[in-house]
Amino acid sequence: MIRVMVVEDEPPIQKSICMLLEEYSETLQVVHTAINGLRALEYLEQNPVDLIFTDVKMPLMSGLDLAKEVYKRFPSVTMVIISGFSEFEFARTALQYGVREYLLKPISRERMQELLASLFED
Repeated sequence: MIRVMVVEDEPPIQKSICMLLEEYSETLQVVHTAINGLRALEYLEQNPVDLIFTDVKMPLMSGLDLAKEVYKRFPSVTMVIISGFSEFEFARTALQYGVREYLLKPISRERMQELLASLFED
């Protein structure tokens, strides 16, 4: 079972991402959702996850700050950033923290399936 956390402050988008993930494969399970990076870190301190999908801009702690903390404290966790912003600086910073992919919203079913296949084809 691949344990996934979705960190997104907009409930309709969060729900859509969860649905795309869970319809991809029965081996993917969304075990937690959070509305900001701070709540995600609180969960991670007590519960393991394998994969995190996070938005960039959120209150209290951004997705980039979350990626930095995950990179330092939970290096085995795979990170994917989902953003409505195509700014190069965001993507460059994300790469410094080991983020595997930087996806732009809205995410199509096909693009999500391509990404998940590339993450788990090994």
